[in-house]
Amino acid sequence: MPLHVGSSKLLLAYAPKRLQRAALATNLPKLTSSTITNPVQLAERLAQIREEEYCVSQPNPSGDVIAAMIVAAPIARVSDSSLRTLLDAAKATSQRCEGALAQATRHNLSEHDDPSN
Repeated sequence: MPLHVGSSKLLLAYAPKRLQRAALATNLPKLTSSTITNPVQLAERLAQIREEEYCVSQPNPSGDVIAAMIVAAPIARVSDSSLRTLLDAAKATSQRCEGALAQATRHNLSEHDDPSN
């Protein structure tokens, strides 16, 4: 997946400046209805991602993947034991998110089934 699309923008936001400049200087093809193709707007979005320290992407129209979690850290600062700790924390957080998404989906479906809405 190109770095200007979806959650890949998180990786681009924290990439070295030379890689960001190179990505912004290339053709940015529109792959979804929410793809940012303007380099200035993409640079602004990358700055926002760095400030907020997260990235939320618009849903994929196919509906195949509804969420993704990325754990990124400099390999030189992550020992095997701390990597295991990070992965365990990410898995636990992912499971909580999955439960919350399932609950929200059930709630939204029940609202659509309610004839009074």
